[in-house]
Amino acid sequence: MARALSTIDNFVDVNVDSVGSMCIQCPKCLAFRFKKEKNTICCYNGKIANEHVNHPIVHPMLNELYMGTTPKSQVFLKSIRKYNQAFVFTSMSSKFQSGQVEDRGVYTFHVNGELCHHIGNLQPDLDEGARFAQIYFLDDGLQTNHRMEIFDDLHRDIVNNIQEVLESINALVRGFKSSRDVLQRGQNMGLRISDEVVDEIKDFLEGRYVAAQEACWRLFGFETNNKSHSICRLPVHLPGQQYVTFKEGTSLHSVIDQNAETKLTKFFELNCHIRALIASGNQGNHILLRYMDLPLYYKWDVKNNMWERRVRKIKVFGRINMVPIGNKVFYLRLLLTHVEAPTSFEDLLCFHDIVHPTYKAACIARGLLQDDSEWENCLQEATVIALPKQVRRLFATLLVFGQPLDPLSLLKTHLDAMSDDWRNDQNRYCKVILSIEEYLSSSDKHLTDFFNIEELNEFGYSNIIDVGGDSDDNIDFDNQNITFLEEDVGRLNEEQYIVFNAVTTAVLNSNSPDRLFFLDGPGGTVVRGGRKQTVQACLRHSYLFPLMQYFHLTTNMRLQSQPDFQRFLLDIGEGKTCPKVDLPLGLVAPRNSLDGLIDAIFDDPVDFSERVILAVRNDDAQEINRKITDRIPGDVHQCFSADFVHENDEHAHHYLVEFLNSLQLRGLPPHQLSLKCGQYLMLLRNLNPAKGLCNGSRLRLLQVSSSVLLCKIVEGRYRSQEVLIPRITHHCNDSRLPFTLCRRQFPVIGAFAMTINKSQGQSYDRVGIYLRNEVFSHG
Repeated sequence: MARALSTIDNFVDVNVDSVGSMCIQCPKCLAFRFKKEKNTICCYNGKIANEHVNHPIVHPMLNELYMGTTPKSQVFLKSIRKYNQAFVFTSMSSKFQSGQVEDRGVYTFHVNGELCHHIGNLQPDLDEGARFAQIYFLDDGLQTNHRMEIFDDLHRDIVNNIQEVLESINALVRGFKSSRDVLQRGQNMGLRISDEVVDEIKDFLEGRYVAAQEACWRLFGFETNNKSHSICRLPVHLPGQQYVTFKEGTSLHSVIDQNAETKLTKFFELNCHIRALIASGNQGNHILLRYMDLPLYYKWDVKNNMWERRVRKIKVFGRINMVPIGNKVFYLRLLLTHVEAPTSFEDLLCFHDIVHPTYKAACIARGLLQDDSEWENCLQEATVIALPKQVRRLFATLLVFGQPLDPLSLLKTHLDAMSDDWRNDQNRYCKVILSIEEYLSSSDKHLTDFFNIEELNEFGYSNIIDVGGDSDDNIDFDNQNITFLEEDVGRLNEEQYIVFNAVTTAVLNSNSPDRLFFLDGPGGTVVRGGRKQTVQACLRHSYLFPLMQYFHLTTNMRLQSQPDFQRFLLDIGEGKTCPKVDLPLGLVAPRNSLDGLIDAIFDDPVDFSERVILAVRNDDAQEINRKITDRIPGDVHQCFSADFVHENDEHAHHYLVEFLNSLQLRGLPPHQLSLKCGQYLMLLRNLNPAKGLCNGSRLRLLQVSSSVLLCKIVEGRYRSQEVLIPRITHHCNDSRLPFTLCRRQFPVIGAFAMTINKSQGQSYDRVGIYLRNEVFSHG
């Protein structure tokens, strides 16, 4: 593909950076260098001797061509790269990375592994012409013709001259010519295999070619590679099953004594010491750490077999050795990546004062593995903290989002708890079934999607129509909606009322020709899309757009009393303040800091429900949520997710659990969710929109259990209603990942701060905006 090359003349307003003149002379070798260059660039401070090197003897004909003193040599120098290409022996060969080439920037191709020279067969195939080294096996006249066909502007005399020179001085060319003569005489050619043992490492070192650029780079001592962090390998093993190393002839007792203590057992011993210091009030600078975080603060003393506190900070990572998935050591490793400061192998088995029989059972209890017993625990915990009606609603949620393997057993086990408010009713079980069916219908699901008819008939499902439902669960939506409708319509401005009237008319009149509407407002952006992809994905490119009735909303209802500020916002949106926006001093947080912004927005310690800080990026919002949560009194509950790759992925077992835990993708809760009672949360899934549990709903956390959260809705028509939030499995098909990530976690995140995109459509009394990162990146 031909591409035009741009020169400096094509650019305007180019800043020229001059390095000055070459005026600094080295006292050792007398070479000159630029002022900004190191003093080792020439002779490495005299360490490299600048001895005289005899110039190799050049063939007179080649010397004449290179000098450029004759018309023929000038023609040669003008097209020297073409002549070089016409006489090459090999072609470049490598493994190229497949994939779509970016449509922006300079054309590039990716190479995997090393570049090498490919010589191929010495004779061409019947249907192909001679190429590269194959040309040297042709007769002299045919060689010239083939090379002239490669480039049509080569000079025949020059080609013949170079060909003659190569035949006289190049051993390979002479060897090819001899082989050609043998083939033409019809003699057999064979390869002689030597019995000599080949030293491949020696052959590689002796045959390695170091170009002039690499040689200079190494002579001057420049870095050939770089290491950003050190890696500290951390062994993992069962009690008494560590690997041992010993020299031949060592006694058994010495081997046992030398290998009795490992990095892991010494980690347990260190934690016992630190916990004793904390209990006595002498904590000092000691902190409770996970096994993989230990190398950040401690180094391993090989001589004394113990962990020592680091004197200075270095960049280091702790990496626990990989083990096969599914065995005992795997579950032990999983616990070590999450449990802080365990004091023994037995301590890892304990969780909430219960000692579990196996490491796998301990992982399940901590929520680090997906297991059907979690739904059992979830309903048991809900029975203690919630009403039967709320447990029935929770059971319906688990059917839709939890997908239990044995829902019938789960139903039978908790049927009495879910019907406890009808304990004296002989149709109590039938009412439970009807109540669950009503909750499922709000998610467009039915009991028959999860149970067989025969299973449901055991609870009177066939007679369900003749039995009244849960009177507490049923709401007169018509009367309630009419009340809300009358209140909301009165708040509409003229533009909004026109839209409302048009839509309701179309709904009530099925013969209305205008039944497709477009309301002009802000929208999102295609994931990882540029301007071209964004335009192609917008609604204006849809075949439905010409059929739509178009409405504009231009009046800012919240700023009717502040016309100046309203104009200021419109100017920003229309790009009239570019390239820089100067904020009024009254809008800048005290000290122009994040802590000052938090103090200004959340100055009322009693009610945070109508206040929020908006950030540009998810990581900024999470940082703010952590800071505000730390200010709330009370204990922190760490809730870890169970992360895994979808079972249909052929590489499901190839990814480290720590890697899956580290992924923070859009729409997913974090792996480590830090919760405090009284904290405000945002729901990330539509669990039950008919009951106010939809994506974006704000909740206040009342109680935390290992498998369920008790929350209170803080906005909307269901304000102050208590709800149960279980852990559910989230599936993420991010285009940047080669697999489907599955994360079982509570579908909530902190709601003290959120991204600007997530806040669209919500109203607050007080809002802060954190602009550490660029906000006008698109649009």
